[in-house]
Amino acid sequence: MKILSTVLGRTVLLKPTHEIAPIGGVHLQTIFDRIKQRYEFGNTPNVADLTLNPEVLQKDGYKFSVGKIMKSGRDYPIQDLVVLNDGIVCSADHTDMSEFLLDDLLGFLTDQFSFRKAWRDARKLFLSQVWVQFEKSPDGLLSKMEGLSRVIGDAQLATYGIESPSGVQLDSIGFDFDKTQVSPLFGNLAAFKIERKLRAPFSENVLFSIAPLRTTDHISVLEQIERIAETS
Repeated sequence: MKILSTVLGRTVLLKPTHEIAPIGGVHLQTIFDRIKQRYEFGNTPNVADLTLNPEVLQKDGYKFSVGKIMKSGRDYPIQDLVVLNDGIVCSADHTDMSEFLLDDLLGFLTDQFSFRKAWRDARKLFLSQVWVQFEKSPDGLLSKMEGLSRVIGDAQLATYGIESPSGVQLDSIGFDFDKTQVSPLFGNLAAFKIERKLRAPFSENVLFSIAPLRTTDHISVLEQIERIAETS
């Protein structure tokens, strides 16, 4: 499998911000200015303006965008950082970077502004989006459902007179769990999905995938899925 690009690596830290802010409160604009300086964000929230628009603040939070963070001597782009009442969300190209920034940010706030260390036991949620290319078609995943492809192809032929030389093939596939059987905390996790690139030849096997996982784990699962498809 070839990794074409990592599109999104989002880390969500679930912890009410009032539980980690220092007792006695903080001057938000001062902190936000320091955050902008540390991560060189191009866009920074204006506390005064957002305070006058509580509905927007409740929905969108305090949002920073177009920043960067250095790791191992290299700058990595940060798409955005959003501070909400019930947590903090960071989006980058890879969850390694978004998770690293959140850890760095909270350590910085603890050292410089006396934030409480309650964030250390906070739960993290992840979202990863990647483009990959399989060496062979993922149709092997449907080896047990050959009859299904035939039924769909026959109906397509009868209705439209369309008969593709390669027949009806896998276009997209998704996996999820019953959200009613788990804690509401996980109710908004994305389903694991794989779908072909729109309007690209199926023979190229270029696939887009989304998963509620760290990027590295996401890629590992896709590699395992490719192996299953090849041996089916």
